Amino acid sequence: MPSTRILVHGGASPDFWRQATAEVRQQAHRGLQAACAAGAAVLQRGGPACAAVCAAVVVLEDDPLFNAGTGAVRTSAGTLELDAALMDGATSRSAAIAGVTSLLNPIDGCRRMLEHVRPIFMWGPHAERRCLELGAARRVTDGPVPGDAYAAGTVGAVALDAQGQLAAATSTGGLAGKMPGRIGDTPVIGAGTWADGSCAVSCTGDGEFFIRRAVAHTVATATSGESPTAVLARVLASVQQLGGMGGIIALRADGQLAAGVVDGDIARGWWSPESGHRSGLLAGDPWPEA
Repeated sequence: MPSTRILVHGGASPDFWRQATAEVRQQAHRGLQAACAAGAAVLQRGGPACAAVCAAVVVLEDDPLFNAGTGAVRTSAGTLELDAALMDGATSRSAAIAGVTSLLNPIDGCRRMLEHVRPIFMWGPHAERRCLELGAARRVTDGPVPGDAYAAGTVGAVALDAQGQLAAATSTGGLAGKMPGRIGDTPVIGAGTWADGSCAVSCTGDGEFFIRRAVAHTVATATSGESPTAVLARVLASVQQLGGMGGIIALRADGQLAAGVVDGDIARGWWSPESGHRSGLLAGDPWPEA
């Protein structure tokens, strides 16, 4: 059985990472590696993949650099509408929320919902009320959320635990200036987030096109016949044909992991006992090995 490992992303962008200052890039590397460290700590003590991806995504939600949680961007009306999803490959259970406004960590809300059979998918104030009832924390702020200064991208994580089980988590503030009520691929199980017994996937980019291609599920079902890197390239090419851009991270049950992007760059970080903590932002930076 392959050793435990975790792979995270901090969003895909056509130009953000290329134009970012050295200071911002260093902050991104620190954030990605901190997220991997949080997830790795869960895995190293024998915890499940589902807990590991949540721990990693909470770190990224708390980092104002990334477009999720604390750093989430605003809609065209100046409001916050946060989306998140979690899927446990061991049980095929999932939980997703969309359009919440004041949860401190949307992925933690998903984690709490996952412990119950129903409902799987909730929206807006109803989702928020349910998560708060289950013990999720409310955001406390005296001023505007500081996300608009960066808006680097959606965040996500995939992990493999010591029992050989997989999980995936994704969280986002959505597109900057989006129409209020717009929901992208992140909380749509099978489009932006997927995990089963063979593969875990988290996506970032132009959500409408990822929904149309059911990207996360498509990647998961295709990886058994070819390398995950090749699958990501092929599926992303189909997104590009529709006019979309974005990126994907994937992790197979045999331990093979991959990250890919089309028409931009994807922030990625990963950890395994063999590689330690690593991260990359641009094409010339390190990539996880298939």
